[in-house]
Amino acid sequence: MAKFTSVFELARSAPSVNSPAFHRLFELSVGYPRCKTTPQLQSKYGDALDTQAVARVENKATLAQCWYNEARTKKPQTFAAAADAAAAFDPLQSGPRGGCDFCSWQELTAEDSWGRVEGPHAVSASNLFKYIKPAQGVVMFKHHDPLHFNLSQLQDLVSVSHAWFQRAAAHEAEQHAALGLAPRQLYPLLVWNCLPRAGASQFHGHCQVLLSDAPFPTLQQEAESVACYTVTHGRSGRGYFQDVLAAHEDVGLLLREGSDGDFAFAFASLAPWKDMEVVVHGSSMESAAFQRLLHISLRALIDELGVSTFNASIHNIRLGSGGSSNGSQSIGSRDGFTPPPRGETVPVVARVVSRGRLSSLASDFGGLEVMGGASIGHTDPYTVVDALRRVQASLAPSVA
Repeated sequence: MAKFTSVFELARSAPSVNSPAFHRLFELSVGYPRCKTTPQLQSKYGDALDTQAVARVENKATLAQCWYNEARTKKPQTFAAAADAAAAFDPLQSGPRGGCDFCSWQELTAEDSWGRVEGPHAVSASNLFKYIKPAQGVVMFKHHDPLHFNLSQLQDLVSVSHAWFQRAAAHEAEQHAALGLAPRQLYPLLVWNCLPRAGASQFHGHCQVLLSDAPFPTLQQEAESVACYTVTHGRSGRGYFQDVLAAHEDVGLLLREGSDGDFAFAFASLAPWKDMEVVVHGSSMESAAFQRLLHISLRALIDELGVSTFNASIHNIRLGSGGSSNGSQSIGSRDGFTPPPRGETVPVVARVVSRGRLSSLASDFGGLEVMGGASIGHTDPYTVVDALRRVQASLAPSVA
C-alpha cells in the first residue's frame, strides 16, 4: 500500500499509483495559478502568494469533486465573532475604518497576471486564496454595503465579470499556445456569496469568477439530464429550457423582460435548490434584459421578502475562444416560446436563493441537502413571484 503525506503528493504521483481501482475511479491534477500582489499585500499576508499550488480530485463515477490549496489556511475572516450573528451586518464593523481590503482595492487586492477589468461601479481582482485552476478572481462593487445596489451598479458587476471571463480565457489560451499545447475546454462559473451565512469571508459586496479545467459536478449532472430530456421528448419540438419556461408560465410563475429582440425570462422555481429560488434565463451575460431581471430578482428577495443573505450564480457562460461552447442564442419570442434551431437553445442561467436570516443560529443546511441533494421548501413560489412582479412594476417599463 502506497503512503502519501498530502493530497498534493498523491496528485503528483497519481500516474505511478499501482491501483486499478484508483485509476478507474479518480482523476487528480495540480495547477499553479498566478497573480500579482502589492507590497501592502505582501506585508499583510506573507510573500508566498503570487504562485499557488491547487489540486483537484474528482470521482469519475459520481462526479464528486474537491479542490485543495494550503494557502487558504491563511485566508482572512473579516467578521467579528459574536453571539448575535446579526452584529456582523453592521457596515461600520468591517468598513473602511475597520480595514476592509476591498474598499482599498488598489493596495490590498491582487491583480491577475494579465491585469484588471474595471468599470464605473465594479472592478476585478485576483483571488488571493485560490481553490480553482487555472484562473480565479473576484469582482467587487466599488461601494461597501453588499445589499444596497441599484440597477447600474448590478449591471456593471455582471459586465465586468463577463469581461473577466473573456480575458482570463484568452490569457489561458495564449499560455497553452506558447507551450505548443492544443486548446482545452474551460468551464466558467460566477458565484456570489452575500455575507457570512452564505459563505462570504468579506462583508464588502463581491462575487467569485471561476474558470475551471473540469466541469462542476452539479452543472455537469444538469447538462446530462437536459440532454436526456431532449432525447426523450425531442419529438415535441421543444427542448428542456423551452419546456421549463412554458411550464412555469402555464402555472403563473413566469416573468418576461426585454424588447427589440433582447428577451429574458425569470421564474419562481417549483422545485427550488434552496428557499425562494428565482431562475433567470437570458441570451448572454451582456443582455440588458438578463441583467435587468437578475436585478429585479435580487431586489425582490431583499426589499420585498426580507432576505439579508443569499447565494447567486451564473452558468452556461459563453467564452470567446478556447473555452466553453455552452453559449446561448435566442431563447424565446415576443409571442410565445417558439423554439430556435436545435443546438441554439442553451441560455445563460442565473440562480438566486435565500440563505435565511442573519440572526438565526440554526443552519439552513441539513442531512437532506448535504447527503440527499434535495431541499425543503419554506416559501411558497407564488409569494416569490408576487414579489418579483411588484419590483418589476416599480421600475421603468421594459416588459415584452
